[in-house]
Amino acid sequence: MRPVLRIGRRRARLVAGAACAGAVILAVSAIPGGAQSGQGGGTTLLGSITDAGNGRPLPGALVVIEGTQLRALTGSTGRYEIPGIDSGHYVIRIGAIGYGAVTRRDVALAPGERHSLDVALVRAPVQLSQMSVTASRTEEQSGQSTASVAVLTGEQLVDLGAIRVDAALRNIPGVTLNNDQSNDVSIRGSSGVAEGIGSRVLMMVDGHPLLSADGGEIDFNALPLLDVDRVEVVKGAYSAAYGSNALGGVINLITTPISDRPQTIAEVDYGTYDVPAQSRFTGQGLNYSGVDLVQSQQLGTVGTRIGLDRQTSTGFRQDDFSGRWVGRGKFTYPNGAAHPSSFYAIYTDETGGDFTGAVSDAAPYVVDSIARRDQSRYQRVAAGGRIIPWATGSAELSLTPAFDYDDSRNSYYSIDNHDYHRATRYGSGVQLALDPSIDQTIVAGGEAAHTDVVSNILGTPVLEDAALFAQDDWDFTDRWRGSLGARLDAHRSSGASTEDVVSPKVGARYRVTDETSVRASIGRGYRAPSAVEQFTSTFQQGVCVVPNPNLRGETAWSGEIGATSALTRRASIDGALFESDYRGLISPVLAASSSSTCPQSALSAQFQNVDHARVRGIDVSTRIALVRDWISLLLAYTYLDSRNMDSPERSPGAGKQLPYRSNDNLTGSLDFLGGLAGVDLRYRSRPAVVLEDPVEQRGNITVVDTRLGIRIRHTILQIKAANLLQERYVDVLEHYYGAPRSLQMTARQ
Repeated sequence: MRPVLRIGRRRARLVAGAACAGAVILAVSAIPGGAQSGQGGGTTLLGSITDAGNGRPLPGALVVIEGTQLRALTGSTGRYEIPGIDSGHYVIRIGAIGYGAVTRRDVALAPGERHSLDVALVRAPVQLSQMSVTASRTEEQSGQSTASVAVLTGEQLVDLGAIRVDAALRNIPGVTLNNDQSNDVSIRGSSGVAEGIGSRVLMMVDGHPLLSADGGEIDFNALPLLDVDRVEVVKGAYSAAYGSNALGGVINLITTPISDRPQTIAEVDYGTYDVPAQSRFTGQGLNYSGVDLVQSQQLGTVGTRIGLDRQTSTGFRQDDFSGRWVGRGKFTYPNGAAHPSSFYAIYTDETGGDFTGAVSDAAPYVVDSIARRDQSRYQRVAAGGRIIPWATGSAELSLTPAFDYDDSRNSYYSIDNHDYHRATRYGSGVQLALDPSIDQTIVAGGEAAHTDVVSNILGTPVLEDAALFAQDDWDFTDRWRGSLGARLDAHRSSGASTEDVVSPKVGARYRVTDETSVRASIGRGYRAPSAVEQFTSTFQQGVCVVPNPNLRGETAWSGEIGATSALTRRASIDGALFESDYRGLISPVLAASSSSTCPQSALSAQFQNVDHARVRGIDVSTRIALVRDWISLLLAYTYLDSRNMDSPERSPGAGKQLPYRSNDNLTGSLDFLGGLAGVDLRYRSRPAVVLEDPVEQRGNITVVDTRLGIRIRHTILQIKAANLLQERYVDVLEHYYGAPRSLQMTARQ
């Protein structure tokens, strides 16, 4: 069945930059000059935020005036200024990554006053609650959300020695990756293995979706790791806020604010694979290397950040080489204002080989000779922005134009076949955020997008999407917080009728004490089928793939009950019981129909809505500071019980576990020297069900990594040994063995 799944396999590609120029220029010209200042008041709040331990200024700290849309980030000197505030009494909240949040209540601001508020933040050995924006679409403490929200800081990404974001996502409870070299990411068992096609997790950067236009795929290679301030993960169906693909959850990469002073960041990495002698397929060295450069500075009132990334790899498997260029830019105007507009552009050019599975268990890194020299090239341009044409102290209107173009070309030399896909998606959204009172935030808006696809195996389908959404978050007592939201999605593709789906969500959080809270939520998720799943028509390796224009979207109801607690100042715990009920899951199956372009004797396969499934379980994480800032322990565990709930007459997998899900998933990190050194453990139990080769020998996966870093002035030098014990394991997908031991060296300034 692999040829069916292989249609969307893109070994080297993704993401990009430019466009929507006319719409962006018109929208920028419409921004009133005073719209960024909050309007309506003559009071100014200003001051400095410092580190309580050493008195140094804290750049990038967030100052929020609760009950308003007014906020500010501190600059390189730790200073902030929020003008245009109406006189009155306010609650001021200050937070920064790695520090305990501070709240100043009943701050009186007189008319015309320049009120000074200086705050010293204390480092938090255990970060119980970070600033987040994904769950509610506005800034809040993650510990205040009615949903399960996990935050991974940019500093943690550096400490873990990650050169791709997905390498660090495993440390978040509930998040698993199915096959390191593909883009299949799963939250709470939402996904199995689909070679990246039709992701059930929505990937975003600064709130902008970044999935491919034709396949709904994530490409971790193209995500801007060096720019990341934090990664926010919202677990469970979240289509009420974000629509399609948020069936299992949302991952949002938040980039660092652009400093008011020039800043240059550079990272160089080099790694080598230690393939065991009995498994080597070449006498040449197997290695990977990369250089990433980022320059940011303020030009007048415009903040600019430009990045360029070059990565190459021989791969540790035969014909699994890769190379990519990624260029990116971000611009904010006016930089540092309470309501800045922002624009982004990303360009990616990737090439790579296509490893299609080991030829035998005795040769785990050798590809079958019939697939030798298969390769692909992927180019992508993604661009857009968040434009603020109007804002006051209690309201903000934003426009989000977006453009996405991807061009994929796969070359299968063994069968003299060259597939190509070109997809163009453009659209826009509008959102109005209101603070009718200090205890309530309302967000409402709409989105629309148009997608054109041109492909030799997909034809020329057209996809249309539109949506309306609204969400209300309010504190109806000092202890109770509620959230209510809903979204209407309309999806239409060539040759099919319009599909309308309503996704509601309701949640509540109760603060038991200042250190402990409990939460509960239930919501519906939705994923529209991708063009690849609906319209692929091809013949590969004896299998005829038949299009299914009438394919419908997937839906799910997901609920959870969870709790968060700071047991002591040095220990915290977060956990949740969850259950999701999925309907119409899309899977490739043998089909009775055939195509006139395929031989009569060929097997026919088609993407269909086949599965009714239930996934329930528990995820829990704890962080303990053992010796102040020097030694800490992080453990994350997820238990999954997944079942195919179809009848035996409808599905041969009825009553069985869902394929490619593991019951037990555990990660742990023992950090030393404040995270500069550490030991990382990843354990995953053997999946009970796989699709292609159920008799393949495989067992549990246990991988141990070690790392050691040193800071020399402004430079971090790190050496990391991955898979230190040389574990030999099947990496979820049949005949795909995991990476052998590797040694990686990184320098970052």
